[in-house]
Amino acid sequence: MNLDFSGKLQKISLLLHIAVRHLLGGRFNLFFKNRFKRWLSSMLFFIISAALGIVIAMKGSPVWGAVAFLSLSVILSIVHRLIHGSIPDEARGAYATAVTSVAILGITIAVMTLIVIVSVMDGFSENIQIALLKTTAEVMVSDFDEKLDPRIAKLCLQIDEVKRADPYVESDLLMKIDGLERPIPVKLRGETSSSHKNAGGPDLISGSWNALDSESLVIVGSEMARLYLLRPGDKLWFITSNAALTPLGVMPGMRELEVAGVFKSGFYEIDQSMVITGLQSAQELCGLNGDVTGIDVRGEDPYKAPELAEKIKASLSIPAIVMSWAETRKNLYEAMRTEKTAMFIIESLLILIASFNITSTLFMAIGRKTREIGLLRSLNLSKNEIMFLFAFEGFSIGVIGTLFGLLMGVGFSLYLEHFPVHMPGGGSVYYIDTIPIHLSWGLVAVTSIASILIAAAASVIPAYKASKISPAKALRYE
Repeated sequence: MNLDFSGKLQKISLLLHIAVRHLLGGRFNLFFKNRFKRWLSSMLFFIISAALGIVIAMKGSPVWGAVAFLSLSVILSIVHRLIHGSIPDEARGAYATAVTSVAILGITIAVMTLIVIVSVMDGFSENIQIALLKTTAEVMVSDFDEKLDPRIAKLCLQIDEVKRADPYVESDLLMKIDGLERPIPVKLRGETSSSHKNAGGPDLISGSWNALDSESLVIVGSEMARLYLLRPGDKLWFITSNAALTPLGVMPGMRELEVAGVFKSGFYEIDQSMVITGLQSAQELCGLNGDVTGIDVRGEDPYKAPELAEKIKASLSIPAIVMSWAETRKNLYEAMRTEKTAMFIIESLLILIASFNITSTLFMAIGRKTREIGLLRSLNLSKNEIMFLFAFEGFSIGVIGTLFGLLMGVGFSLYLEHFPVHMPGGGSVYYIDTIPIHLSWGLVAVTSIASILIAAAASVIPAYKASKISPAKALRYE
């Protein structure tokens, strides 16, 4: 029994040794002996180039850091060639090594590209979501007639998953600014100062959220302040529904408020059109008589907002509209999800395309090694063992290429995360000045598994073809 097991181990060891020789070309011992010093010096030169690039990047010049890395790499590769010279012919195996290297390089580039691009897409989605939730409720509780009792907020707070429940007023009004002939449409939002004590709301550029405790102060968006040259202390007039009868006819009501600060949410259209005032002031402007238009509910995790909305809907004993941000901003939410999924599928096709290099590499190896396959079959190697031999070669190419791709993809993503690259024209719409990165280790794991499985699948057909080669025909025609 032990003899059988020992024999199987020896046979597997022999197959692995043959597979490595096929992959690298030439004699394996000579190949490794002549390349070990070359690999060692290449790694040293790469570390020197990378260190120089990182040092320059840390000084605030990531682009020049990348240029320095590439330039020094080229120079050191020339020095490397001059030092080591060419490889002896008996240890070269150049053709087989070159073909294998191309196959590995294809997998490497595909995996690296997939990780970097999907990380950038995740970064964009995360930044947009953070900016969106600064002025959008995770879960919105409202009524059909846009009038709601603010005491419902206390009912929402009784649910375990709810962290905050703030009543608010939101309505479209017309605003008059000195120097403009016509009033401009704005979105008025009334909130309490206590709703901004916790993090997560718009960023305050100037002023204080305590201004919301006053009935005569407002905080305007940064783009509105820039477009209309608004500063703290400027007067704004809001047209209300409280009409008055005058000798000239029925005139709409006017309410004067003073600019007390400027906020920045991260969305251009919000910062250009929204005005935030105190809750009581907004109730008077909209004629709500103590009611509100909705309750802004915040939970523990924005991604679990749909589940939280269902719990709130089941808990409230009164008819109300309960919607998560995924429903109120459904178009944007679905667009981000669809775009990320589509990008992952498209980039996965790169790995599939690169895997064809593995198939072609193995078919070429079978064509060049037909005689050797016949000899192995005549030495009592079974079809399954021949199939294992070539399948292992394809699997090895996939694993090596995936490993290099992961190292380069994760490394480049971390580089972009720590040394952001500024985008041309960035900040004009979503205030994203640099390329955002969100590296998901789940994505890295899925990409690794998918790449290795695709590489293994790509080697099945060539391995099956090799196992079907007849020893007699192989030795007869070769």
